[in-house]
Amino acid sequence: MDVIHELTQSRLFCIFVSMSLGYAIGEIKFKKIALGSTIGTLIVAIILSCLGGSLDPKSEPIYFSIFLFAIGYDGGENIIHIFNRTALKAVALSIVMMMASLLSILLVMKFLHLSKGMAVGITAGSLSQ
Repeated sequence: MDVIHELTQSRLFCIFVSMSLGYAIGEIKFKKIALGSTIGTLIVAIILSCLGGSLDPKSEPIYFSIFLFAIGYDGGENIIHIFNRTALKAVALSIVMMMASLLSILLVMKFLHLSKGMAVGITAGSLSQ
């Protein structure tokens, strides 16, 4: 167990193992369904974290930014094809809904003299489905 603890203290080792084993686990198919490399990497990273692996808190935003870049880069070309007239109507409707919700909660907050925390809680509760 000391060997595992020592290896999980190496940040570069944790990143390499998470990505390599995660990709391998993501390729395993259950019937016709595969988890995919992202879920596989996430599973391995969680296991390594439970074994004592950690990242430098100062570098976590960098890794998160790289993750977001990869997701955006992967899905970016597909999202352009989704935007047609129907999708634009849905986006416009969601913006109108968002603005109406904001205006409503601001008015309720003002007239009932609610704190910001209470207003956010009411908004979250009322808009969740």
